[in-house]
Amino acid sequence: SLHLAKWELRQDDIKILLQGAFEELELVGCEVSDSAAQTLADALRTNSHLKRLTLDDNNITDKGLDFLLKSLVMLKVFFCFSS
Repeated sequence: SLHLAKWELRQDDIKILLQGAFEELELVGCEVSDSAAQTLADALRTNSHLKRLTLDDNNITDKGLDFLLKSLVMLKVFFCFSS
């Protein structure tokens, strides 16, 4: 498990994080944007370890949420999100 709060994560940071074998990833208040959400969604398609993803208090709009949901539904990952 990896729990980060209030870190300013860039797209490259997210790619690196998803190379790990985490079953739970919590990125709360990490300024994740729609473009970073798309990067996250793309990286999730090749990550078989992640079972839970929490993205509370970030900068994700409906566009970013759509990217994420398409990947997460395929992988059966439990997803927590609040705006």
